[in-house]
Amino acid sequence: PRIETVVFPDARPGRYRVGVDYPRMCDGFRGEVPFVVVVDGLEGPETRRGRATPLIFQPIVLEVVR
Repeated sequence: PRIETVVFPDARPGRYRVGVDYPRMCDGFRGEVPFVVVVDGLEGPETRRGRATPLIFQPIVLEVVR
C-alpha cells in the first residue's frame, strides 16, 4: 500500500482542509480505491475513510481548526 505522511511542525493557527486526489490510474487499474486520512489535531487524531474515483478530486475529506 502507498502511504504518504505530511508533517507541519510549526503550523500556524487556522483552518486546514485535507483532500484526496486520484489524478491518474496506475498500472491500467480502472476502479475505485480505498483511502484513509488521519489528522492529528489539537483534539487528538481524526480519521476519515472513503473510496477515491479515478480522475475525480474530492476537495474536502477532513477540515481541522488548529
